[in-house]
Amino acid sequence: MIRRMIFEKLGSENYLNEHKNSGDYLLGLLKYRPPKDGEKHVGLTPHTDKTISTILSQYDQHVNGLQIMDKNGQFIDVLYSSPHSYLFLVSDCPKVFTNGKLHCPTHQVIVGNEERYSMGFINIPKEGYIIKVPEELVDEDHPLLYKPFDCSKFLPFTIAEARRGNVVTLESYCGITANTSNLI
Repeated sequence: MIRRMIFEKLGSENYLNEHKNSGDYLLGLLKYRPPKDGEKHVGLTPHTDKTISTILSQYDQHVNGLQIMDKNGQFIDVLYSSPHSYLFLVSDCPKVFTNGKLHCPTHQVIVGNEERYSMGFINIPKEGYIIKVPEELVDEDHPLLYKPFDCSKFLPFTIAEARRGNVVTLESYCGITANTSNLI
């Protein structure tokens, strides 16, 4: 439903059927433990999701931990109003297929003194599915920002590069203005 709203708002509904079959779904149940003596950060370090979409739900609304970076570079807490609250996170792939019109927020998880439980419903791209900007979203006022790419290769590539100490952004991987000749 959310994807339909996005495609309709952007006037690119003809891509919706193709996009519906772009990925598989994964339901993840996450348990974050409290930090041990001397540990400063337990949870997930700042990142953007490399998937098509992520829907998050937090089990206990009184145990916070999810934070999203605001436009000033500061992390703010996401507060769930009830155990039945859900948060839709725009991931890197929708940022590409909307030609940058949707913002993919950097977020992290910080765990306090209690265990934290959450659930993520993730749309993972199928191998070979090419993410591309629809022609309708490119014109003189809105130049093409991203090259088409196989989204299923993006996450493994970023993980491999992180192990080498390199940070890969969406812009460095498939951005038009970045030098990507050695990345794809």
